[in-house]
Amino acid sequence: MAQIFNERGEGMVVRGGPAQLDERDRSPHLTGEDARSLLIRTVETYRREHRTSPARLVCHKSSYFTEEELQGCADAAREMRLDAQDLVSLRRSSIRLYRTGNYPPLRGTAVVHDGGCLLYTQGSVDFYRCYPGLYTPRTLDLKFDRTERGDAVLLAEVLALTKLNWNSTHMVNLEPITVAAARGVGGILRHVSRDSSIQSRFSFFM
Repeated sequence: MAQIFNERGEGMVVRGGPAQLDERDRSPHLTGEDARSLLIRTVETYRREHRTSPARLVCHKSSYFTEEELQGCADAAREMRLDAQDLVSLRRSSIRLYRTGNYPPLRGTAVVHDGGCLLYTQGSVDFYRCYPGLYTPRTLDLKFDRTERGDAVLLAEVLALTKLNWNSTHMVNLEPITVAAARGVGGILRHVSRDSSIQSRFSFFM
């Protein structure tokens, strides 16, 4: 399924096609046609709700993009006449960094490597001069699969989106709301028949 957010943080839900578990990375993936169909229905839902087309589409995915999925997204962007498209995959990483002192690395610390980045969305906050967390923070492993914006812009967006979970009292979350909300709604929809209609507004799932 897909979770759509506009620039005001308002969300809508779109159900996708059946995902297949890839034996190579043990992650779920869509066929190229299902990826294309999901993206088209996502943009159509956005247009129907807001009576306008998005100027830019940013897609956050919790598993790596396959070549088939990338092609399906490219086909959908071309059909829907989208001016810009950024495809970013992100997942929790077990890699941790260290710095001198008693506290974990600062929130926003990033190590950019070939084709991706390790990012601390949680961590010490210089303004508070402490780490406002209970456990050792983890990094997110991001891969910029197909992007038009620079790495710094995309990382800043992910950081901002980790502060938009209004269902949590935490100052920040590990994952951006785009992924966290989709996972939460998916946990609900797995108990709903595929033949049943669902509410499109995210507020019904909060």
